[in-house]
Amino acid sequence: MFGTSAAANADETRQFRGEGYSSMGLAYDWAYGQALGRARDAGFTDCEVIDSYTWPGGYEAWVLLECSR
Repeated sequence: MFGTSAAANADETRQFRGEGYSSMGLAYDWAYGQALGRARDAGFTDCEVIDSYTWPGGYEAWVLLECSR
């Protein structure tokens, strides 16, 4: 009989990156939405922002989410 390893029971964790561009200064929102959409499409629901950057003016940004399921 085989035992179950701890790794098999652990949550799967993955990172998702989103990029956003906006002429109205909403780039972060677009980047976050893109990353979250990619995570949800892959079946990940528990996410948190682990890194992000918004260029001055808010016209360009990227967001990195770490998600688990």
